[in-house]
Amino acid sequence: CSSAVMQFKIKVHGRVQGVFFRANAKKIADEFGIKGSVRNEDDGSVLIIAQGSKNELEKFVEKIKESPGASRVEDVTISKEKAETKFEDFQIIREGLWADKKKALRALRNGLLGKA
Repeated sequence: CSSAVMQFKIKVHGRVQGVFFRANAKKIADEFGIKGSVRNEDDGSVLIIAQGSKNELEKFVEKIKESPGASRVEDVTISKEKAETKFEDFQIIREGLWADKKKALRALRNGLLGKA
């Protein structure tokens, strides 16, 4: 019996831009068979849309909370959503090199100055 596919919208705050967090999130997602996407947000956070079984999603979130790589996860907000689109794999959404770098630098600067 296959588990029902659930979708989590996961907002991750902390030092999560410019530290390869999205690449690490993809590696963890692939490890647990999670489908979906990850992208940098304007406020310095990272947004993950993750689809999988309840068990897989819970394991994925626990790993994300462990601050993979050089990241420092400070807060994780999770909301369960109805899956509108079925993802085929887990993708890193990039806006283009310079837009991503600009967001990451702004997030790092705000973190260093205590504005995060």
